Amino acid sequence: MSIFWISIIASGALTISLLWTVQQMLATVKLYRRAPIADCILTLRYTLRSRNAWIVILPVVSVIVFGLVLPFRNVSYPSIILLPVTLLHLNAFVLYGMPPSVLLLGSSRWESVRLFNFIERGIYPYRVVVLLEPSQAEPSRHSSHHWMHFEVDNLRILGPHSWRDVVHRISESVPLVVLDTRLPSPAVVEETKLRLQQQFRDKTLFVLTEDDKAPSIEATGIRVSLTELHTARLHSVVDTLKKMGLVYTTSPDDSSILAQASYARNSKRMERGMVSIARAGMPFAAALKTVERSHGSIPFVMAARKLQKQLNGRPGDGSLEVFAQLSGDIAETEQFITEWRHVTDYELQNVVARARTVHRELCRLQQAVDQAPPVFMQRNAEILERFRKG
Repeated sequence: MSIFWISIIASGALTISLLWTVQQMLATVKLYRRAPIADCILTLRYTLRSRNAWIVILPVVSVIVFGLVLPFRNVSYPSIILLPVTLLHLNAFVLYGMPPSVLLLGSSRWESVRLFNFIERGIYPYRVVVLLEPSQAEPSRHSSHHWMHFEVDNLRILGPHSWRDVVHRISESVPLVVLDTRLPSPAVVEETKLRLQQQFRDKTLFVLTEDDKAPSIEATGIRVSLTELHTARLHSVVDTLKKMGLVYTTSPDDSSILAQASYARNSKRMERGMVSIARAGMPFAAALKTVERSHGSIPFVMAARKLQKQLNGRPGDGSLEVFAQLSGDIAETEQFITEWRHVTDYELQNVVARARTVHRELCRLQQAVDQAPPVFMQRNAEILERFRKG
């Protein structure tokens, strides 16, 4: 294929992408009820101070290459190449310069990234930005797709700059703020004190734990009734944001066809994971029986039996219980492997090796759970609860 047709096809794809991004910008303008030009410039400034600075600097590099370097070296190229290059830079400027509709404040933990993915997917085309430290957010717990979106919208500032200045500047103009109260780090508690002030309450949504607690609010020592605030549990955050003004949403989860396809795909992945764990557990049980017959109820056997009981769960446990207990199962298996990894008897070594296989499959299932669309677990729970009630 010639350079001409490659450029034409690339330009077509980039034009569609640009129109898609322009749709996001129009929804943002409606939310701001004005042309947020100053906010766009401010967002680009913060992008320049973040890990995404190279995106904004890239057009300068292109100008130098095509305007100076290539002509100086007498290198000729088809002018059509400039079209996709220009469209690429326009896409980058519109995407990274788009002012946020929601500022998400929380601890630099993987749970905050999951909350970001949940909100971002649920309120599209509005933009959500965060200021989290990626190295503390356990990248391996997220799919590459979710992590890419997180990196695009993460305005964590590099260098000695104060995060307070960035947060305060953005929160002054952003229409809505979501504050995750579930993980009360010192920075979150500090921001909670600020958000509890009367002038910030109307545009702040406080995310509560599943038992309707707000740890970071409690840590401030400020007496306030949760009924006076906008609050929501994790799976009610998107619906609450829509009630607070994000009315032009076109989330993939709003399409029954896309939602059903996503649910079916992730259900099969979870099912394969649980089957793999069951298969890995059978050799572990067989090896344990062999040790018990030859060695009796020695401490090793008692510890392995305890682990086996933990992995088997309680009678009647279903996938909801399996997912809820998964992190505990992984921790118990790791503890058993660590405690008995130095055994010298062959039969005992075989049990430990089988436990390592079980641990590997448990971690794979945990990764599948972590990387599923955040709304999947909610719908999975709702469907299973309805099935149990008949």
